[in-house]
Amino acid sequence: MSEKTQKALLGGFLEVPEYDESEDLDDVQDEAIFVSSSMEIEEEVGLDDFEITYLEFIPDITQQPLKNKIRFCHRILDRITEVRDFSFPVFVEFLTENDISEFLKFIEFVEYDNSVFLSHVWQFLDTSPLKIDIEKFCEENVERIIKETEEQIQLHPQNVNIDTFLRTYDKEGYIKWFTKSTQRNKAAIVILITERKEKKHESNSNGNNQ
Repeated sequence: MSEKTQKALLGGFLEVPEYDESEDLDDVQDEAIFVSSSMEIEEEVGLDDFEITYLEFIPDITQQPLKNKIRFCHRILDRITEVRDFSFPVFVEFLTENDISEFLKFIEFVEYDNSVFLSHVWQFLDTSPLKIDIEKFCEENVERIIKETEEQIQLHPQNVNIDTFLRTYDKEGYIKWFTKSTQRNKAAIVILITERKEKKHESNSNGNNQ
């Protein structure tokens, strides 16, 4: 737990209203846990340890009432805008539990759970992320990557938030995200491509033998 978050949990970071005896102490404690868990996740946006922190603290968020989940989503959206310089072209509303669920999928995709989609893109870039300098390749093949990304969005539709991210992120920001995400997940990407090719080969072999 970071020092900043620890202060929030202990009540030293945020201004805490004077305790009213009519309030349920459990509610006060739940609010403190919510604030600290939100901050833990928020602070890791864009960092390599995001997945570990997110998976540890997101249960504290998903067990909260809807109003707190909405607060969380707005905080993380602001943080993503700050860290990744990405903004949705239209206002994103969080009104229902489904809105929250779809936005959590977006957070997970942007921060770590993107190897499946990236594998579809890399499969048609005619090279393996394990055999090249990924950063150099991406810098030299920006238009190919953008073009293949657009094609794979058509073939493998994403939820509306992820789709908007992939379609509207500025070119420089997207390539930076694509590069870093590939570097983090390169082994998983290659395994997925290999498995896909093996299944296709097996299917073709079975068809020829019939």
